[in-house]
Amino acid sequence: MKIINHTYSLPHVHFSIATPNCPMLEHFPSPAWAEPLPEARPLFIGEPAVEHASVRPPDRPGLGITLDRERLRELCRIA
Repeated sequence: MKIINHTYSLPHVHFSIATPNCPMLEHFPSPAWAEPLPEARPLFIGEPAVEHASVRPPDRPGLGITLDRERLRELCRIA
């Protein structure tokens, strides 16, 4: 049985690569159902971009991304 994730995030990229019966991963570059949102700085540094319908996982340990602590502080002040 094939599995196709209905979401996109780095853990799902890793899952898809590690699962032989997962031939693809659904990706929405931005909320397709919403009005265009203002550009926001991401919470994680090093998240790979989707290019030509493909994504490569980072070659760093773990998920390969780093928490942007300054961005997290900004978001905590907003909330």
